[in-house]
Amino acid sequence: MGKQIKNFGIYLFINVLLLITSCSKAQENCLNPEDIIPTNRKIYMIGEGHLDVAENPKMGAGKTQIKHQLAAENEIIKHFVLNCGVKNFIVEAPIYMEYYFTKFMETGDSAWIDFIHQDYQLGKLYNINNLAKKDTNIQLKCIDLDLSYHNLNDINALFWLSFYEPHATLLNKKQPKSERTYNNIVFPTTLIDTSKMINEIIRPFLQYIWDARIYNKDTANLIVLNTFKSTFEQLNVMHALKDYYREDYYLVYRILRSYIYSYGLKIDGYNADLEYRERMLFANFSEIYQMDTTSGYCIQIGAYHIMKDSVPGMLRERIEDKFKLDTYGVFSVAKGFEQHFAPYFNNIQFDFKQQHCMESINRNDGLLRVQ
Repeated sequence: MGKQIKNFGIYLFINVLLLITSCSKAQENCLNPEDIIPTNRKIYMIGEGHLDVAENPKMGAGKTQIKHQLAAENEIIKHFVLNCGVKNFIVEAPIYMEYYFTKFMETGDSAWIDFIHQDYQLGKLYNINNLAKKDTNIQLKCIDLDLSYHNLNDINALFWLSFYEPHATLLNKKQPKSERTYNNIVFPTTLIDTSKMINEIIRPFLQYIWDARIYNKDTANLIVLNTFKSTFEQLNVMHALKDYYREDYYLVYRILRSYIYSYGLKIDGYNADLEYRERMLFANFSEIYQMDTTSGYCIQIGAYHIMKDSVPGMLRERIEDKFKLDTYGVFSVAKGFEQHFAPYFNNIQFDFKQQHCMESINRNDGLLRVQ
C-alpha cells in the first residue's frame, strides 16, 4: 500500500510539473494564427515597423529582437500559404530588386542578394524562400518606387535582364556548374556586337545599357531618365523589346515605367509627396493583381500603408475601394516600436509579457506583439 501511495505521489508530481511547464509555455507564446486569422480573404497584409533601424543599438533593439520578429511572422505567412491560398508575396522594395530576389529563389545562390545588409530584410526573404521550396507556385513581387537615385541600380538590373538572361545558355557553358554563381559570370566584351538576337531597332537602347554598366558611361540620373523615357514612348521599340526579353519583358517594362513616373519624387521628410507614392504603390500592385485574381496575396509593407480610416488614402483603402474586397491586416508590433502604430492603436495598451502573442482586434485586423 505504501509503495502504491509513493508511486501515486511520483505520478502526481510529474503531472503537476508538466502542467506548470505547459502553462509557462502558454504564457510565453500565445501565437495561434489559425485560431484568429480568417481563411476566406483574397488579400492579407502585414504592417511592419521597419526593424532595420533596430540594428542601431541606440534604438534599444538588435539582432535578437529581429530574430524573434521573423520567427513570429514566419508562423503568420505559413498559415497564409497552408490555409489561406496565398501564392503571391508582395514586398515594399523598388521594382528593380525583384530580379535579384527571383534569381535567389530560383538558384539558391545568396550572392544575388548580397547587396542587402539588414537582417530583417534578409530574414523576410529567407522565410518566403523556404516556403517556395515546398510550393513552386509561390512568387515574390516588388511594388515600391524606383527613385532618381536608383539610376545605377536600375541599369545593373537591366544589364542582367538584357545580356545574361537571353544568353544564359552560352554564358553558363563557359563555367563549370560548381563555379556558376552570380559573382563569377563573365561577359565577353564582344557579346553585344556578335549577338544575333539584337536587331537595329533595339540596339540603341541595349548599347546604352551595355556602355552604362561596362564603362559607366552616361549614368547621371537625368540622362537615365531621358533614355528610359525616349525608349518607353516608342511603341515600335517597346514591341521589339517584348520579342527580345520574352517572359522578362514585363519586369523590364515595370522598371522603366517606375523610374520615369517616380523621377524627382520625395518620399521621406519635409515636403514628401506621400499621396502620390500611395497612388504609385496601388498602381503597381493593381497591375500584378489583375494578372492573377485567383490566388491569394500577402503584402508586407510599413504599417502606415495598411491603416484605414485614421490615415485616409493609404494602399489598403485603395485596394478595398477598387476591388471591393475585405482585406485582413496583421499589425506586427515589436517592443520599442509602438510609435509606428500609434495613429491606428491610440486606445490600445500594448502588453509584451509573452514572447510572441497574437490577438484579434476586429474581424479585419489582428495584432501581433513580439518581445
